[in-house]
Amino acid sequence: ADGEEPRATVSKGLNRFIWDMRYPSVSAIPGLPPVLIKPYAKPGTYRVRLTVNGESQVQTFELEVNPNETYSREETDAKGEFWMQLQAKAEEGVQAVLIAKAAQEKVVEAATADGASDELKAQAAVIDELSLDFIGSMVATGTTLVQIISEPTKPLSKLVTLHNIMETSEGPPNQPLREVYARAAAEIDKAIETFSSALETEMAQFDSLAGN
Repeated sequence: ADGEEPRATVSKGLNRFIWDMRYPSVSAIPGLPPVLIKPYAKPGTYRVRLTVNGESQVQTFELEVNPNETYSREETDAKGEFWMQLQAKAEEGVQAVLIAKAAQEKVVEAATADGASDELKAQAAVIDELSLDFIGSMVATGTTLVQIISEPTKPLSKLVTLHNIMETSEGPPNQPLREVYARAAAEIDKAIETFSSALETEMAQFDSLAGN
């Protein structure tokens, strides 16, 4: 599943593990379309470790660049570094969305509990709307393809598009691609900063009303 480390099976007999040369995708957001960003490992030397009954064996292997390409090791390293940077920024955005969803769940649960005051319910609605707006500003929230493609392009969706472009070549990212990434990353950073500050303020008031 997304977000889990790939592992070999441990059934009796011969067990086989096939690595697709990709890193695991960013974390999943329950109830929303996946943000699929799974970089390919860059060319280089890797190690595989097999541990059985507490004893480990390690063997190295080499990932080679496509022989039809003419890129240097420095260029493929640059691509790998950029691709992982893109994935890390996407994960940062996803984690912020998960925080927003957790805040929604917390306030809705408290506001629907027996004895919840009108003031607590009103504050819960403020936080629910704040979180909903933030989530909608970061990632597609439609439940059908038509709904999704009808939405304005969200910053996490832009990162997915850049990821898809990275898959088509083994060369380093060009300047236009880097500029698109920089704008999307800045958009994510600003949205997270604004949301985090507002959520902290509103949650403090909510916790005060809830007696926490």
